[in-house]
Amino acid sequence: TALGVYVAKINGQRVGDFILAPGWTSYRNRLQVDTYDVTGLMDTNNTLTVGVAPGWKASEYFSRHCGDLRLGNLETAAIFALTINYADGETRIITSGGDCMCENGKNIHSTVYDGYIYDPAYKDVFPAKAQVFEKDRKILLDRQGEKVIEQERLEAKEIIITPKGETVIDFGQNMTGYVEFKIKGNKGERAVISHAEVLDAQGNFYTDNLRSAKAQAVFLCDGKEHIHKPDYNFYGFRYIRLENWSDEVKKENFTAIVVHSDIKRTGYFECSDERVNKLFSNIIWGQKSNFLDVPTDCPQRDERLGWTGDTQIFAGAASYLADIRPFMHKWLGDARDSQQGYDGAYCDVIPRVFPSHSGNAAWGDAGLIVPNKLYEMYNDTAILEEHFDSMEYYMQYLEQYGLEGPNTAYGDWLNYDVTDKRYIAVAYYAYDAALMKKFCEILGKPERAAYYA
Repeated sequence: TALGVYVAKINGQRVGDFILAPGWTSYRNRLQVDTYDVTGLMDTNNTLTVGVAPGWKASEYFSRHCGDLRLGNLETAAIFALTINYADGETRIITSGGDCMCENGKNIHSTVYDGYIYDPAYKDVFPAKAQVFEKDRKILLDRQGEKVIEQERLEAKEIIITPKGETVIDFGQNMTGYVEFKIKGNKGERAVISHAEVLDAQGNFYTDNLRSAKAQAVFLCDGKEHIHKPDYNFYGFRYIRLENWSDEVKKENFTAIVVHSDIKRTGYFECSDERVNKLFSNIIWGQKSNFLDVPTDCPQRDERLGWTGDTQIFAGAASYLADIRPFMHKWLGDARDSQQGYDGAYCDVIPRVFPSHSGNAAWGDAGLIVPNKLYEMYNDTAILEEHFDSMEYYMQYLEQYGLEGPNTAYGDWLNYDVTDKRYIAVAYYAYDAALMKKFCEILGKPERAAYYA
């Protein structure tokens, strides 16, 4: 596992097919550990490498906008243990530690929002001994959510020369993932791929909606031909723009790779009206793009956060389309972590990012609404038992406000009319109490059921 995201290799061969492992959790409290059988990768003499990038752990967005609250601090690190069982019964365990050698990799720069800079010719001439620091092992746990993997490959549909004269490639589908490309270029050339969801009204490449996110892939050419894709990054896009691209631009040299959590699809729909079919397809793609280890609000701009209001609204639809139980169990663990030190309020963004932004009406209530959806769809009583104390903690938070309701920062977020925020808060408070009555009856807690009634 890693504080950050890792790629492990033995003798140059990638270990497993996980993308952006170990995923995104509340790092101060929980860190998922992945286990692999690597027998097939072993040889007589073996080299194990673990590459680590900041990922969500040390994101530039969090350091720019959110202080150091969730991160603890901005370090990245890795921990591993290689267990070897010999034919004669001997067992040897090789672990990470101060005798490991560290060096800077070919990813000169890598962050979730701005993208990466890759130099295939780079070689660190000053490797150093690993720095060791202590972390509490209690934060380590076996993987809970599904792994994130490469799901689909989309061919380039069209090469466009925009009115501004820029070279743009259209993959025909908004998606989350990255581009695999073939490149040679001239030695010393700095080839740049930018990502965007739409073209503007004039047909030009449009990135204003990305806000501060650069969303770029920069490849430093060495004059040799490469087939390349990133190890530590993802983007939300349909179009890419090529800059400083001296190679002939061919559609077959570019493939968009769709990446999301490996959740089992269960819901399908088709009818005689192609408009409705397209709507349903858009919903499916929306879920794919925003179910990348955590349920997010968007996959493209300088946000990509687990906003709880979005999640509680969509959880019901999502449960018809796919088996979201492991995915949401993992996320609700981070919801419980987000309550710590905040009077029982669930954070409005999970995993927690912001020092404030907690317990707002219709956002904090996701901590009850999502478990209810899991129960209704899957008869999942386990999540009610596991999450019950946490939900009671949230009710205690609400009770201190009485009928004034809890925080009401957002109101009816997508309504053009002005809606009374207090009305929204009280309505959700009543709904929460009704849910708690229901949960208590299911779990055999009649006194608590009467209380919430």
